[in-house]
Amino acid sequence: MPIARILAYWVEINRGWISGETVETESVINAALKVSEDSGVYVTQLWLLSATVMHYLARQNISAAEKFLDQLQPFVHQTHRGEQIYYHYLAGWLAYEHSRSACQNIVELHTPILN
Repeated sequence: MPIARILAYWVEINRGWISGETVETESVINAALKVSEDSGVYVTQLWLLSATVMHYLARQNISAAEKFLDQLQPFVHQTHRGEQIYYHYLAGWLAYEHSRSACQNIVELHTPILN
């Protein structure tokens, strides 16, 4: 059953980003996405991609978080407030990471923001 395998992977991804097991979690993410793609089961894609974005944000891997947030967006229903809230929470976290990175560069370069 692909859906059961995907849900089991989803649990592992959540456990992984919380515990900090980067390498193992990334292999679980790849396996889950492959099962989803091979089986055509996308009903869990919102959860799977949300957990994946959380994993990469927690690791401060901004480019991977952006990639998976972009993949998540089509699965977010415009009329589902909970999905919208969670999507914008993840997008906000990503925006915060961009701002934090910019501020670090400003401090390191000893330069003001150029307008």
